[in-house]
Amino acid sequence: IQYENLPLIRGLSSAYGLTFIPGTQAASIQIKKGSGSVVNGYESVTGQINLELQKPDEAEKLYLNIYGNQMARAEINVQAAQKLNTNWSTLTMLHASNQTIGHDNNNDNFEDHPLRSQYNLFNRWKYTGKKRMFQAGFRAVYDDLTAGQITPNFNEPLYEIGVKTKQLEVFTKNGFLFPEKPYKSIGIIHSFKWHNHQSYYGTKVYNAQQYSGYLNVIYQTIINNTNHTMKFGGSYVYDNYDKNLNNNYKFGKIESVPGAFVEYAYNEQKKTALVLGLRGD
Repeated sequence: IQYENLPLIRGLSSAYGLTFIPGTQAASIQIKKGSGSVVNGYESVTGQINLELQKPDEAEKLYLNIYGNQMARAEINVQAAQKLNTNWSTLTMLHASNQTIGHDNNNDNFEDHPLRSQYNLFNRWKYTGKKRMFQAGFRAVYDDLTAGQITPNFNEPLYEIGVKTKQLEVFTKNGFLFPEKPYKSIGIIHSFKWHNHQSYYGTKVYNAQQYSGYLNVIYQTIINNTNHTMKFGGSYVYDNYDKNLNNNYKFGKIESVPGAFVEYAYNEQKKTALVLGLRGD
């Protein structure tokens, strides 16, 4: 699962799904069932979901969304886009949601739903020129969740759950174009993410930290005519995990995965399409 061909859900993020992407920030979702392309990595062999976010040069200048319901959930989304000139544009998206009132409608002395607060900030700059396209931005998330037993009883201690998550990610995208040869291009995608997880489940304490890096370089050209497209490139994925259970059992791992790929695509007047790919990691 990626956003704009950058890793989104991997490692410590796997438990949260799309929770950290507010709905108003999404522009579209693309889904591929089965092996679709070798360009985006070895993890897409069984399928791929790619989330496209709002673009600085296409988003509304000012967007405000406010939500509330009878379960005491409140949410606000603010998005502001600005075209600075013919080449540069920027977009900032803010999200805040809160649910601090608990409910126990079945009277089992446990919260029916977690009490949660989340703050989300996304900022991106985009440059569009004749020979180059460039994007850079960052994404920051703070999420605080509590759940579990409401009041203790005489037989056992209070069972509470608490999870705090912090994420910070920076990314860049570089595209080099050839106006005289529009079928040719070079793309370089890079990101770095820090994920901090602090949690307790009753008397158990689990804390973890993850540092992740991603690099993908893609060169695209044609063979004879535009019916035959070729892509070459290489990638590098890095994950460093540091985990701690009950403040005394430490464990973790480092994954460092370089890779290379080549892909051929045949497309004739939208009648026949064929994709052949090969990659090694």
